[in-house]
Amino acid sequence: IAVDTGNSVEIIDVQIVADQGISRDEDQDALVKTVKYNTLECKRAAFEALSIPHDSIPFNVSALTLTWRGSPAPHTYGLAKRLGFKSQLKYWVADALVDTWAMFVVWNRTS
Repeated sequence: IAVDTGNSVEIIDVQIVADQGISRDEDQDALVKTVKYNTLECKRAAFEALSIPHDSIPFNVSALTLTWRGSPAPHTYGLAKRLGFKSQLKYWVADALVDTWAMFVVWNRTS
C-alpha cells in the first residue's frame, strides 16, 4: 500500500507469514520486501498514485509483518511507532487471531 503521512511517502507491504518458531527471522522477511519495492518504478508509482510531486518529501519502503498466530515481527513495532499507529496494532493482532480461528473451524468441519 502507498501512504501519504504528510511528512513522507511510504510503501508498506502487509504480509502474514508462517510461524517457524524461534528460528524464523521476521526482520529478514521485511528486508526481502524492502529490496523488492525500493525501486525507482515503485517510487514514481507511489508519488503519482498519491498526487504528490516526485521527490518533494522523503520516500520509505517498509513491511508490516504478522505471523498467522497474530504475533507482530520486531520491525513491525518500530514501523507502527514511527507512523503513529502503535495503538491500532493490537486490533490487527486480534483480527489475525479471529481469522485464524475461523479458518481452523472451516478446516475442521471439512476434514
